[in-house]
Amino acid sequence: GHHWQDGIPLTDAQFQSPAAEHARTALTSLIDSEFAQAPLWGVKDPRHCLLVPLWEPLLKARGIDLKIVLMWRHPNEVAASLVKRDGMEHPAALYSWLSHNLHVLMLAQRYPSAIVSYEDLLGDWRRVATKIANDIKLSWPVPIDQAAQDIEAFLEPSLRHHRDPGTLGDGTLAQLAQICLSLLQGGADPARLAALWEAFLQHSELLQQILPAVRRQSNRWEQRAIAGEHRAEDMAAQKAELEHRYEQLWAVHNASEAARRDAEYSLERIKSSASWKLTQPLRDLKAAAKKNG
Repeated sequence: GHHWQDGIPLTDAQFQSPAAEHARTALTSLIDSEFAQAPLWGVKDPRHCLLVPLWEPLLKARGIDLKIVLMWRHPNEVAASLVKRDGMEHPAALYSWLSHNLHVLMLAQRYPSAIVSYEDLLGDWRRVATKIANDIKLSWPVPIDQAAQDIEAFLEPSLRHHRDPGTLGDGTLAQLAQICLSLLQGGADPARLAALWEAFLQHSELLQQILPAVRRQSNRWEQRAIAGEHRAEDMAAQKAELEHRYEQLWAVHNASEAARRDAEYSLERIKSSASWKLTQPLRDLKAAAKKNG
């Protein structure tokens, strides 16, 4: 099995597995129900680059053109974010960056694609939007000038928490990441990209470096999930107890209201009776005597 963080390439056999068939069924339902009538739609999730073999036949069967936009960030920035946000260890985070970006670069050799940087987006989003449209032959459904106010309100440079990429360091993983970064920055030369892909697949020691970290992280996530399930069970039990107490209190309230209404009705009947009216002077005398002393 795989964890979403590992970025390890899937095999052909895995794409023919029952789990893959189940995923294809779910994707078919998603595409047909959510996007069938949409002239333009997209999926923003780096992990999908590992799952394109699931998407390809479904999109082709529906006449949907697959186009790719790769927005990259410096590997150290991404790794720092993953370390802080998800508790990943740095080698595992760097491997994840390398695998996902490399997979997209390989896909970009087969499909219309635009490769842009997150830094450029924050610096000049108009230029980036124009480049994307030109590179993948896309007409934006809303003109750039018309969408400018919403886009500028959405983009927030302060959300870029890690701004000092620094150097990638030594070792095979860092070297391969550096080559991948240079391809992103200067254009994906097909020969260099093919050589990098082969090196990535052949360097089994990379997996030896990062798999223990991934397993440790997976174990931590599993422990958190178990703890979360326990908390959810406790909260569900507390919710059930509160609902039970609420039902009891509501029953008491309803009974009290019924008793009050009965008492008011009985009192009204007494006050309207002849005996009550005949004895009213006695009650008046008693009240006056009590008031006078």
